[in-house]
Amino acid sequence: MNIFPAFRPERAKHVTIHHDRVTKINLSEFNQDIAILALLLWPGLLALRALESPRRKLLTVLFFLALAVPIAISEHDSSQVGLIASLLILPLAWVNPRAVVRGLAIAWCLGFVLVIPLDFLAFKAELHQAKWLPKSARARIIIWEYTAERVLEKPFLGIGADSTPAMMVKPKNPSERPKGFVIRRTTGQHAHNLFLQSWYELGVFGVILAAIAGAAVALRILLLPAAAQAYGAACFTMVAVIAAFAWGMWQIWLICAVGLLPLYLLMPAALLRPPADGESAPASR
Repeated sequence: MNIFPAFRPERAKHVTIHHDRVTKINLSEFNQDIAILALLLWPGLLALRALESPRRKLLTVLFFLALAVPIAISEHDSSQVGLIASLLILPLAWVNPRAVVRGLAIAWCLGFVLVIPLDFLAFKAELHQAKWLPKSARARIIIWEYTAERVLEKPFLGIGADSTPAMMVKPKNPSERPKGFVIRRTTGQHAHNLFLQSWYELGVFGVILAAIAGAAVALRILLLPAAAQAYGAACFTMVAVIAAFAWGMWQIWLICAVGLLPLYLLMPAALLRPPADGESAPASR
């Protein structure tokens, strides 16, 4: 970062700069990189699943460790939760893919229904002051509760897409915050939750569209070859978990990363599709 200034972040949020030189980098500076690794995990494993090679099992183990270990030792809790959740979904989808995929579509829609009540319940239970939770989680609970209150002010049309930074309330005394709160009550730059941010910025009509779109994507997993459906379900789970806890829904890098996932899944899935009558099976290398 010192040799190549272009590599410096735009904001000194996770780095320490002294006399125009980066002197310290927090591990959280790499959270976006970890999220990308998490999103690429299941498409990569599916690609190896389609590989016809005597070293396929070894390569699969090495690839999994190469991505899972950095995720596990990182400071990005959302990717870690996504890794655990997707590892649980994978074997279930192997056993009964149709039930699991339908369950994921229902869970996606329920996320929009339950997000506001759950935010209020978490705050009422004083989880924002629970010492056993990471500081970032306690901060999110404060942001979620405050944002959920603002949703009720414009529930039908919301405040407008990507308008949270412009509408962020700045108190007269910036340092004012209740005792025991890790941050002041605010909406922040975004809600750190796709389901809640949809309510706040798009209102009920936008929420309906987002719920239908996500459920439709989940159900399309059943159109993949049977050998690829479990990987698709695990990948959808990873995306949903990260979207529920981590980034803002309009961040360009995240939109691009998620948008590429169907391509990354479809390319190896094509190698696993049984050939139609009169066709030869596609070659995998």
